[in-house]
Amino acid sequence: MSKKEKKKVNKSILSIDLYKRKSILFHYNFLPFLLIFGYLLFAYYTEEINNISTVVDNTVTTAKTDNSIDVNDDSASSSDEKSKDGSEIIELNVHMFLLGLTLCLYVVSNLFNLWSVDYKCFNSLQKVKNIKDAQFVKVTPSSHIGSKEICEIRYRPALTNNERDQEEYSIEFQKRKLVYNQDRKTFEKVKFAIPTNVHQLITLTGYQSPEEIEYIKMKYGQNQFDVPIPAFLTLYKEQAIAPFFVFQVFCVLLWCLEDYIIYCLFTLFLLLIFEATIVKSRLKNLQTLREMSSKPSFLIYVYRQYSWKQINSTELLPGDIVSIGRSQNEASNIVPCDLLLLSGGCVVNEAMLTGESTPHHKEAIEDKKSNPHQEIDLKNDKNHILYSGTQIVQHETSNEKLANISKAPDRGCIAYVLSTGFNTNQGRLMRTIWFSSERVTANNKESFLFIMFLLAFGIAASVYIYIHGKIDPRQTQYKLLLRCIMVITSVVPPELPMELSMAVNSSLISLIKLGIYCTEPFRIPFAGKVDICCFDKTGTLTTDDLILQGVAYCPKKFILDINDISSSSNTTNTTSSNSSSSSTNPSTSTVNDENLIAPQYLSDQIQFILAGCHSLVIMDSKLVGDPMESAAIKAIPWICKGDKTTHQKKPWTIEIAHRYHFSSQLKRMSTVCKLINTNSQSSTFWSFTKGAPEVMKPFFSDDSIPADYDQLYRKYSKQGSRVIALGFKKLDSNLNPSQLKAFSREDIESSLTFSGFLVFDCPLKPDSKTLIDMLTFSSHMIVMITGDNSLTACHVAKQLGFMKQPKGTLILEKQRGWVPIEDDNGQIELDTTNAESLLRLSKEYDLCVSGETLELISESAVLSKYLYLIKVFARVSPDQKQIILSNMKTNGFNTLMAGDGTNDVGALKQAHVGVAILNRGEYRPYQEAPSFRQLLKQQQQQLQQQQQQLRMKKLQASRQNLNPNAIPPLNTGTTTTTPNTTNSPSEMLQQQMNQLQADMEPQMVKLGDASIAAPFTSKSSSLIPVTHIIRQGRCTLVTTFQMYKILALNSLIMAYSSSALYIDAIKLGDTQATLGGLLVACCFLFISNGKPLSGLANRKPSSNLFSPYMFSSILLQFFLHLACLIYIKDLATTRQQAQEFDDDLDSPFKATLVNSAVFLIRIAMQIATFAVNYKGHPFMQSLRENKPLLYVLSSIWGLCILLSMEAIPYLNETFELVPFPDTQFQLHLIGTIVFDLVGAWIIEKICSKILPS
Repeated sequence: MSKKEKKKVNKSILSIDLYKRKSILFHYNFLPFLLIFGYLLFAYYTEEINNISTVVDNTVTTAKTDNSIDVNDDSASSSDEKSKDGSEIIELNVHMFLLGLTLCLYVVSNLFNLWSVDYKCFNSLQKVKNIKDAQFVKVTPSSHIGSKEICEIRYRPALTNNERDQEEYSIEFQKRKLVYNQDRKTFEKVKFAIPTNVHQLITLTGYQSPEEIEYIKMKYGQNQFDVPIPAFLTLYKEQAIAPFFVFQVFCVLLWCLEDYIIYCLFTLFLLLIFEATIVKSRLKNLQTLREMSSKPSFLIYVYRQYSWKQINSTELLPGDIVSIGRSQNEASNIVPCDLLLLSGGCVVNEAMLTGESTPHHKEAIEDKKSNPHQEIDLKNDKNHILYSGTQIVQHETSNEKLANISKAPDRGCIAYVLSTGFNTNQGRLMRTIWFSSERVTANNKESFLFIMFLLAFGIAASVYIYIHGKIDPRQTQYKLLLRCIMVITSVVPPELPMELSMAVNSSLISLIKLGIYCTEPFRIPFAGKVDICCFDKTGTLTTDDLILQGVAYCPKKFILDINDISSSSNTTNTTSSNSSSSSTNPSTSTVNDENLIAPQYLSDQIQFILAGCHSLVIMDSKLVGDPMESAAIKAIPWICKGDKTTHQKKPWTIEIAHRYHFSSQLKRMSTVCKLINTNSQSSTFWSFTKGAPEVMKPFFSDDSIPADYDQLYRKYSKQGSRVIALGFKKLDSNLNPSQLKAFSREDIESSLTFSGFLVFDCPLKPDSKTLIDMLTFSSHMIVMITGDNSLTACHVAKQLGFMKQPKGTLILEKQRGWVPIEDDNGQIELDTTNAESLLRLSKEYDLCVSGETLELISESAVLSKYLYLIKVFARVSPDQKQIILSNMKTNGFNTLMAGDGTNDVGALKQAHVGVAILNRGEYRPYQEAPSFRQLLKQQQQQLQQQQQQLRMKKLQASRQNLNPNAIPPLNTGTTTTTPNTTNSPSEMLQQQMNQLQADMEPQMVKLGDASIAAPFTSKSSSLIPVTHIIRQGRCTLVTTFQMYKILALNSLIMAYSSSALYIDAIKLGDTQATLGGLLVACCFLFISNGKPLSGLANRKPSSNLFSPYMFSSILLQFFLHLACLIYIKDLATTRQQAQEFDDDLDSPFKATLVNSAVFLIRIAMQIATFAVNYKGHPFMQSLRENKPLLYVLSSIWGLCILLSMEAIPYLNETFELVPFPDTQFQLHLIGTIVFDLVGAWIIEKICSKILPS
């Protein structure tokens, strides 16, 4: 195990390192700079003293000079002194320049302490090995889960004599406490003392002493979410020291030294306003987070020191015993922390946590006391856990009390506190929203390498300037170095993080309008790179509304004869029959088979299984829960009165005494029921079991199971039906409730009597086929990952059209290898040592692998990298789903997983893009917000209507006054609204504009909108939101890449145009720089607002920033721009009058022909880069469709042509342009502008066609 692996804390933290403070003398940015400052100051003053001495010596020498020396010699000496003095001044300027540069580097080195955690550790801290020597730790989280932090170590000595109370070293990272483990030598999450088995839980006594309570409170803290909101200025200071902002301000200061005062003030104003909007948005998100986290506190009963007492819910501690239940106080119906039910039962709504609105029934762990030494598994025992933030809808108190705890005074359910605060599931979701929602920045490897690529050109240009400047005697060293630095900085695009943030925010807003909520915005560009789309089947590709077709191959003794059927029909309650699904009639069954019998035509024993083996509950007089169980109950003439009782208008009543809930690992469910005959008042006990046919087979008695059992259920599975095997067993009638609970699950499920196969039809969602067709067309691989049967899954895959190989489908079996669905007797051996055989098979057959045989491929060193060739994974557990997604990611595929928010949590988290589909019905589509002009038109129409109504009312009143005998108009019940009783049109307009502005800002995702399972949550049962996410991802990815190209080309154009001007001692005017910057800023404002097209393209966008296409396109376009720039500059130089040249760059700006021509060609080139490199189709709106950007680009490019033609002299004067010599020069300038645009467009098209991206 590597050193890094040893320090790994959990999935969210990669490593934790120990540090202590260094003495300031040993800081790397203190002593070296102190020595450099000292040396430069010494050199400066030494040079100054030498200069003074030289002046004195020269004065003395001059006085002693012979008067016979002629005037020419005096002139020569004077000239030499002047030259020497000039040289000395230059040297003095260099020393001052070096002092200033050193000061800047010192400031930057201190800023690096704030920018980089690694640099701060290197500079100011010293790594140590012993925790007792450490004062700080550096925490390195996993990618996109926050950033590195330096956390202070908190030391607490042992305060009590309790053996558990030992000295403690702890830190707080992302609102979670981590404690140092002395044995493992690393920090770990706080461990909660949870009993290991059922017996320990049901014999708990709660906290018994004040000292123990105080210790636990000190260890775990209070049960609340603390979200501090800093002041505006505090956050603004944090933004103001960000690297790119400091770099932008540094560039502004450099331009100030070149006398661009208006341009600098304008740029600085824009920067400050942008950062202020970012701070305002962050404060708004923090406020939203605080509102979400402010759990209502209430009084709750807790069992401490051998008695029940009331405390505030914020004072709950892990390990407390509490009473929880439904009450009149709505606040107390919210579960305050994660609880494990010890006694009683609850129905809870987990929509706030998972996004799913279907209530869930939770049962007590005491139901497992038949096996007291069974270990507690919180991952698989979710059915016993109440999660923080969920709402209690119903509760039921147990009649039996726990061993050491009396019944609660409020008759609530008894529960054990598992975790509190940010350690709960709700706290985990909140931390995900908080720490994963940072704005997307340019701080990644690709951006860094791209900037380095641009810097190479900037350095080349500055070297060119320096070489020419050294030859030119007019240039001083100070100004030469300053201009070299300005050229280098000009190639680094300071707008990059701003533009990336705008692109992602635009996508976030668009997704929210479509009812899709994202908790991790950094994943949006990943959606544009997706290679494989994985889907769950039930509830995702197929509907939740299952249709019961009937019971197949039910033993004849359980089928009623014709007389019994008539009798049953006559005695069946009409209301109950109407509630049954019409699809249960054999004549309407989609599966045409005489062996299918509708459940109401079966004997009581079969109906007992359907009525007694379920986990449904009654909510608002409706049956809610698993759709399959709902369909089964509705198909029989039984009335469900609650989660514990099912009653029929016959003499039978079923009470569910105990449930063994369905689990994805066991793939079956069982109940123990009390069957009461109301006529004879007798009762018997039965056990009912249902589950996957292949799993249930060993539990049936040999004399009841058919010989062709496997062929029977496979027959229906091949037709796409969901098949459930049924079984029952009659128990001893004299059992009491305690004896029943003493039975183990193995006893209940042994020697069952086979009762037939329950056959359900799983209709596809209306848009499933459309979605798969769209994804297949758009070059995505489609994979189904389901817990359903292999044959059923393959049938659905064929219906959807992503299983269509000519030779059919192969299913992998452990013993026989690959077995064709069409020919159960055929087989092809699996070769785990030869990948070629698997590749060959995938080209001829569609492949299906079950959870049982998954390890044959996933654990093979040769075949594991080819797991993507499998089209269907069936009968896989949630953990296996996660393994499949992890394997695909490891082998370089970008994955998308769509499923529900409960069973697919691991897979949704593992995928690059996880989409939780919440089956809440159709989401109402967002209505596009009206424009300002449309709002004005609407208000004008409303005002006209109000005025018309007012005139009609006055007219009626006047007529009534003229004719007193007239009958007054009848009151129709409608109220006429007058302007006095409504808001004025201007107020209504302002309200709608405020709403429009709110829609333009990205909102923080709220609890209930997001699912803890996935970074993307769709509140529609439709699958089309998957395409919306991919379309937005592709649009964001393309926008990001085109932004890189445009910024790179504009930076290079600016750098080399500045170089051309500097060499000839020419510069732009302040007004030119300001107006040019304003025009380009308008283009950047609109380019990130491109919308994706309504359909998916048949190819994926480029995901490689350093592709041959990207490099070739940038370089060729740049060389074209450079050639045009040099041509115009040389043309202007030859036509410029000699008197227009100014040898001094430091003199006030004076417009010249070269300056004017270069300014115009540079603006035209920058506009050309926007127009040419805007990608448009097939991933986003074309330039013609993006009207705002089109109008801005056309206007600015047309302005350049207009200025070149001198059509409006006043406009040329505003831009500080000199008159052009003649029409021929104007034509050359316009022709070059047009040639540059057309040539760049041709280069871009050729590169995109012939070069790989």
